[in-house]
Amino acid sequence: MRLVPIKQSEALSLKQAAIMPGTVPLGSYLGSPPLPKQNLPTAVLERILVARADLNADLVHAMTRVLFERHSELIARDNLAGFISAIDSKLRCCTWPLF
Repeated sequence: MRLVPIKQSEALSLKQAAIMPGTVPLGSYLGSPPLPKQNLPTAVLERILVARADLNADLVHAMTRVLFERHSELIARDNLAGFISAIDSKLRCCTWPLF
């Protein structure tokens, strides 16, 4: 496998609000040898949990609260749950109400 750096991720983020500069940390992909050999610049996409406008706001709030209250349990099941975090209120791609 060959990983290619995306050095222009900051420029991409100017045109696409959901794209942000990021890094693939050294050794993220285990193998022989682990890849990448050094921190690798890349473009990342923000993941956002959304709900339909007609869904009960109390239900949305309760479901969101459980994600944070049980965060450690979720991480124990899947490390990717570690990426669950509160939304940045300054996120440029959101024009809807934030909970």
